[in-house]
Amino acid sequence: MRRTLSSRTTFLWNFVLPIVLIGGLSCLLLLCWLGKIAGKDGKPMSIEVLGVFTLMWALVMVGLVKSLGFLKRVEVEGDALYVSNYVTEVRIPLSEVTDVRESGHPKGLTTVSIALRNPSAFGQSIEFLPRLSRCWAGMGPTIREVQALCRQLSAKKGDDPAMPFDPTEKIFEAGDNCVLRVGQDYILCGLAGRDSDFQPGEQDKVLFKDLDHITVIRSKKSGRVTGIDYEVKGNPGPFQIGGYTPIDMEEIARLLESRAKNVPIKALYE
Repeated sequence: MRRTLSSRTTFLWNFVLPIVLIGGLSCLLLLCWLGKIAGKDGKPMSIEVLGVFTLMWALVMVGLVKSLGFLKRVEVEGDALYVSNYVTEVRIPLSEVTDVRESGHPKGLTTVSIALRNPSAFGQSIEFLPRLSRCWAGMGPTIREVQALCRQLSAKKGDDPAMPFDPTEKIFEAGDNCVLRVGQDYILCGLAGRDSDFQPGEQDKVLFKDLDHITVIRSKKSGRVTGIDYEVKGNPGPFQIGGYTPIDMEEIARLLESRAKNVPIKALYE
């Protein structure tokens, strides 16, 4: 089933607002030429002033026309992205993705840019506006989601992931004094995580090679990670990672997706 990564307001930004601006500015210029809008002295504007306004109008029109259809509607299903300009839709395999990053001011409205290995029908870079709940002050969740899908596909094919990760051990603390340590080949949960001398054979330390699967649970509304379930081979039930800050949960999910290369990682939205 397809999941939409782009905002529902993409059509508004792509077509409605530019067309409204084009119509409004054109009407304003026409009123100036007809003498309906006077200068500061109450007299009709001179030809020179009207010529300057017309030149400015033309430059703005060129920019607005070029912006029509610039942002794309982006959906994901399986191992491919489905990109549309509302007239044409193209399928782009995730294996074509080489980079995912945000563009724009970090404290303003920003977009996500997906760089491709080979040019598509829409060029070698796809720009889209994520859901409004994620499009202010950073694209972390959306970027990590696309990167995670690419890493999972690379792991299935036995390739090295194109996007690097930090190989050092990370330690996360929750409000209930629970500690989670994510190493390069293991995870360690519980109060024992405080002990730097904790040995691999003890109960709470689990090697990635002993895991059956990992499920990253995200909120349908915000896209944030609300929990991470993992099941150990031969164990009847799953264990859950939760209670950490939203930023830490995103980082934990990123680390698990990056390092547990041979463990099936599922995404669950609820």
